[in-house]
Amino acid sequence: MIEGNCTGIQGGELSLDAPGLPRLVIPRDRAPHVAGAGPVKLVIRAEKLKVTPRAAATTDGSALDARVETVDYQRQSARCFLRAGRHQLQAINMFDDHLFAAGEEVSVRFRAKDCAAHPKEVR
Repeated sequence: MIEGNCTGIQGGELSLDAPGLPRLVIPRDRAPHVAGAGPVKLVIRAEKLKVTPRAAATTDGSALDARVETVDYQRQSARCFLRAGRHQLQAINMFDDHLFAAGEEVSVRFRAKDCAAHPKEVR
């Protein structure tokens, strides 16, 4: 979960800002309990984050620069623990041509439609 802010709701879309992430516009049905502008928790499932070598180009979605902190190889998949600025992320990807190593600079790709937002609880 990443802390951010809902900056507005227009039609069927919700705009989100989170430090270190690109501005996101997610479908309204991915944030049914967010009533309007204010603090939110952004959720991106680990299996929806795609780790690629830093130089790989993207045409679909958003990308963050990150560093691999550690990798746990599990049969046909790898769980990567990543640091993207102040955010710690986890990604679960199937093996492909590239095996990642601790310390490697990578890109983390995701699509806004795969994100969800929940109101941040006020205590």
